[in-house]
Amino acid sequence: ERSKLRNMYDGFFGGLCGMDFSGNIVMTFPFWDIHGTTSFFTEIYDVIGRHGFEILPLLPVDTMRTTMTPKGSLLYKRPGQNVGREVIKMRLRKE
Repeated sequence: ERSKLRNMYDGFFGGLCGMDFSGNIVMTFPFWDIHGTTSFFTEIYDVIGRHGFEILPLLPVDTMRTTMTPKGSLLYKRPGQNVGREVIKMRLRKE
């Protein structure tokens, strides 16, 4: 499933580049909580970077909360769920 998701998002970000997309975008990607161990969909970070996007903090740095990751994304998961969502804000890198 991770490979299928990676390929789907690779096509999506490639399409954005082909459209000369220049705004910010906020998307969610899955993460898994398996017996108390969090597993992130790390493949998406490579896809984002390969297409020239950079991850931005979702909230201002002075409002950082414990639910934020070191990358500045937010995590959302309801109690008892095995799959949560990582909310990521990104934009095309300025060159």
